[in-house]
Amino acid sequence: LIRTNYFRLSLIQVVIVAVAILLMIGLQCIIMRTKIGSAMRAVSQDQTAAVLMGINTNAVIAFTFAIGSALSAVPATLILLKDGATPSMGFFAVFIAFVAVIVGGVGSLRGAVAGGLALGMVESLGLWKIPTEWQSSIAFIVLFLVVLLRPQGLFGRAAS
Repeated sequence: LIRTNYFRLSLIQVVIVAVAILLMIGLQCIIMRTKIGSAMRAVSQDQTAAVLMGINTNAVIAFTFAIGSALSAVPATLILLKDGATPSMGFFAVFIAFVAVIVGGVGSLRGAVAGGLALGMVESLGLWKIPTEWQSSIAFIVLFLVVLLRPQGLFGRAAS
């Protein structure tokens, strides 16, 4: 679809980025602008206080799990379209998502997005100079450095 001397983007890659942006905006709207989103934030902050405020924490947890499962189905389908089906097709994506969340800061949606972008940039720049077999090693090195130097992640808050 888009081809220059420096990079090449296929239609599925453009669709993946567009869908990811739409899902992030949608999730942010749900979390910040709806009653269930407010309940989700309350339960994540202090479950006992949420119960005392009359929030059905079991329903909120079930909804959160359901929305997380639905959100994970979309990129899984897009990865299937891009790479095809293999027995281990989701492992690398889950590993990178885990590293992105840790790098960005657990509990921060913006941090997870920024962590994913930062990890992608570091891997791309790293693969410019080293073989592609070392891509997972780059993610491990980034994870190790973040846990060593800033355990709460780039956008996380230190536990008090």
